[in-house]
Amino acid sequence: MPPVRRLIGPLALTLAAASAAQAYTLNDWTGAAGNNLWGDPANWTQGVPAADHGVTIANAAELVDLAGQRWSADNVVLNSTQLRLVNGTLVTRFLFSNATSATDAATITASLTSDAPQLTVGGPTGYYDKPLRIEGPIVGDNFALSVGNTVLAGANT
Repeated sequence: MPPVRRLIGPLALTLAAASAAQAYTLNDWTGAAGNNLWGDPANWTQGVPAADHGVTIANAAELVDLAGQRWSADNVVLNSTQLRLVNGTLVTRFLFSNATSATDAATITASLTSDAPQLTVGGPTGYYDKPLRIEGPIVGDNFALSVGNTVLAGANT
């Protein structure tokens, strides 16, 4: 049987590589393509978001269009005044708004759902407890409105 020391080095390298492969990716909206489409890689710093991306949409045009598609991101932070997220389905675990007032609130008319055990809208008190208006359907059995000034105005199934 080989000495334990010989096994620990390769095991540590394998674990480090696996951990790096699961690294969390931050992906910011740039809107550089000028077409407001979520699915256009030119609108993002890291290309079209993947399910393991943390997405921030700041300084967006008045809307981000999902173009009738289903798109995923681990979490979505809306830092854009009067942003509208429209026309499709957003699959995420967390959706937060950082609007400063009800008149600046982001509006979601797209469908929201989650592949995670729970979809959380809001955030820790005092951090992401800003206005957000959800007019599209929320699909799923386990939705949590954690805190904040979120208005649910759509069909929530």
